Amino acid sequence: RAVGSSTGQREFLGAANANQSYTDFGAGDIPMTAERYRYLQSTGRTVVHVPFVVGAIGIFHSIPTADLGGSTLDLDSCLLAKIFSRQITTWDHSEIKMKNPTLNVPAGQEILVARRRFGSSSTAGTTNYIATACPTDWPLQSGSTISWPSSTIPREGSGGISSYLESTPYAISYLDSGFGHSLNLKEVALENKNMKFLTSKEANISRAAAEALKENVIPTNPTGDWSSVNLYNQPGDDTWPIALFSYIYMEQDLRAMNQTGEVLKAFVRFLLDSPNLASEFRFSPVPSSIYEYNMNTLSTIQTSNSKPFIFERADSTQQGVGAGVYVVSGKRRSYAELERSDLNKSLASLRTDVSSLMTQVVQQGATCSCDDKFNKLDDEQEDIRQIANAAIGLSLIAIILVVILGLWIVCQSRKDSVSGRVQLKRVASLSTNEGKNGSMQKV
Repeated sequence: RAVGSSTGQREFLGAANANQSYTDFGAGDIPMTAERYRYLQSTGRTVVHVPFVVGAIGIFHSIPTADLGGSTLDLDSCLLAKIFSRQITTWDHSEIKMKNPTLNVPAGQEILVARRRFGSSSTAGTTNYIATACPTDWPLQSGSTISWPSSTIPREGSGGISSYLESTPYAISYLDSGFGHSLNLKEVALENKNMKFLTSKEANISRAAAEALKENVIPTNPTGDWSSVNLYNQPGDDTWPIALFSYIYMEQDLRAMNQTGEVLKAFVRFLLDSPNLASEFRFSPVPSSIYEYNMNTLSTIQTSNSKPFIFERADSTQQGVGAGVYVVSGKRRSYAELERSDLNKSLASLRTDVSSLMTQVVQQGATCSCDDKFNKLDDEQEDIRQIANAAIGLSLIAIILVVILGLWIVCQSRKDSVSGRVQLKRVASLSTNEGKNGSMQKV
């Protein structure tokens, strides 16, 4: 269930359920808070964090390309702090111009700051990064929900933010970087800790996790308190400064879950061994050092004496073993999955064909006159439109005739019904008169 990181943690804690988790495991973009960690300890439960992917928050803007002078928009953490807190409110401010000498915006052009209306991990990532990298210029709070200046523009969800950026020039906001890139939004080049300006697309997102492990940001014991763990502003020339883990929260002791515990352990192992899944969902896989950390964590997970699950990859047949019951096999496919796979291949082929055709059109337009071909195509399309219009006209006439015929039938039916009632009345009247005449003759 996609319920948000905070709700997911609360359901995993199960405080309202006699301290029994509502779920077999939890997942979220933030570690357990210190308060929740202490609560778990007080109930005798031991929980581990498994960071399984790395995500990035990007800063996106909608300054017209012509105003950028052929360059990216370069900002550092302190400029970002002043812009989001509304200390700097125009794009031609001297501090912005100093970092961006080619920027040529209208005088006094207002900076439109869009932000999430409700709590979100992207708000937490952005504000925690600013508070970490430039605390002296950040007068606001940090976290998933903060009190923003009244002149900022609230929007619901990532879709609301992206729509605002797409439709409103001279705006700025924050989004999951992969989502922003999928919409071709313009991204700010941020200055990282090594004083290098780069976008999240140019950065090594996983590098922040490796640096955090080297800097002892991550607990040596996976059952420890992770509440202070963050990947913000880590060193490295190609490190992205606003990176964050996505976690799985799970009990260290799964013996009470019996075979389900083995399934859960296998599922987590599958996620860690499938880095392509991260890329498919616009995340980055964890670096090798974090992978090894997670393998050590999984080795401490206690399960019952149930059968452990094994994996058979699609490209590696395990004869005999792969046919077993407790096997997760990449060679087992449902018909629906096969259909989806074929559909994806067809779509990919179609995209390639369209791209090739577009290239040919551009090349022909640049090297020859294609007016006659396009005129012929227009004539053919006009003929098709005329035929289609004629068919629609005939269809409408047929519908009208059917309606008229139906009304005529109804009217005839009513007429016949009335005529029948009149005839019945006449017969009844004649019968009555005959009866009266007979009585009079008897008299």
